[in-house]
Amino acid sequence: MQVALVPVDPRRHADAAELVRARLAEAGIRVRLLDRGTLGSRVARAHALPAPYVGVIGDRETAAGNLAVNGRTVDLDAFVAELRAEIDDRTACSPSSAPTPVR
Repeated sequence: MQVALVPVDPRRHADAAELVRARLAEAGIRVRLLDRGTLGSRVARAHALPAPYVGVIGDRETAAGNLAVNGRTVDLDAFVAELRAEIDDRTACSPSSAPTPVR
């Protein structure tokens, strides 16, 4: 998992959180939506997961079409592009993606 997504109020922000989850998944980014429990418990669980990015979506993010990621507000499309580039770069550098030597 690469992104843990936490809606501030799961009932009010469910649609926006689902749109963000779908957008990330569509880009090939592994995402988990944490929508059960109190906000504090959801944030604590998100930080306990092996996800390098924790995205929080509330009223401000919903209204602006943004996402709060690790304490900074980012444009969703820019975040997707940045994360996709990071994933592609790591994939290109991994030993399994190196060409097989010809013998």
